[in-house]
Amino acid sequence: LGNANMAISYLRTAIYGGVYERDNANLFLGLAFLANGNKDEAEKAFTAAVSNERKAEIVSEAYYQRGLVKESRGSTDAAIADFKAALDKNGQNQNAQAKYAQYNNSSVAANRGKETENNKAKPSQVLTTQTVD
Repeated sequence: LGNANMAISYLRTAIYGGVYERDNANLFLGLAFLANGNKDEAEKAFTAAVSNERKAEIVSEAYYQRGLVKESRGSTDAAIADFKAALDKNGQNQNAQAKYAQYNNSSVAANRGKETENNKAKPSQVLTTQTVD
């Protein structure tokens, strides 16, 4: 916890002093806030990293990390959108690939079950054939 607080202090100084590339610093600041258990500040830092789109890999990771924060709060749709945005920035982000696939596969499976139910013939829909003499 002490190391996270020290990191937060150094990173804030770097961000506001322009010493460090801001997208990197904001990503690392978000990670330090997470280590400290402060999800609100972590989400703000990840959002700041996302808005500074100089390096696709950094922005992708910031989207992914922000998605994890949203997921932990139960904001599944917002989390999925961030995981997708992470992949749009860097299709090689394996963590984002896994998370996006997890939700994509579960929604496909859920929809597959609904389709099966919807495709079952109901008694009122069963056609009978009659022969005419």
